[in-house]
Amino acid sequence: MAALVAMTACVAGPGTAARAAVPDSPAVTYTNPIAEKRADPQIYKHTDGYYYFCGRADDMLRVGGMWVSPAEVEAALAEHPAVLEVGVVGRTDGDGLVKPHAFVVLAEGAAGGPALETELRDLVRRRLAGYKAPRWVDVVPELPKTVTGKIQRYRLRART
Repeated sequence: MAALVAMTACVAGPGTAARAAVPDSPAVTYTNPIAEKRADPQIYKHTDGYYYFCGRADDMLRVGGMWVSPAEVEAALAEHPAVLEVGVVGRTDGDGLVKPHAFVVLAEGAAGGPALETELRDLVRRRLAGYKAPRWVDVVPELPKTVTGKIQRYRLRART
């Protein structure tokens, strides 16, 4: 009888695969099309012992040479009382650099405008690093969602 073997496969490059042979078993194939981002984990273990999910690797933004999790920026923006829902995607600026772009659904009775945009950017700068603050903030009536309620980021990206 073969012993159980714990393995971790790290694969570089899209479309590549790693093969691990376990004694007395067929070869097992592991694929990871986004493994080039593994140096910047999307899940990390905090010193408190809990694991934290930072977002899907294909949603991660490369801003100023640093990885930014849209989920992290969304969580900071959602702390503002005027924000009901928020979605963050990457948008390329005039210099060809990717910056965060926030789409915000306002809470009932809240008013948008330049003052709110400034408040939201300042909130993110206080909670997170300055480069994570959204360059653009668009107030929208609703966010595009799947039937299960997940934000369709690809539709937000199409609006940028």
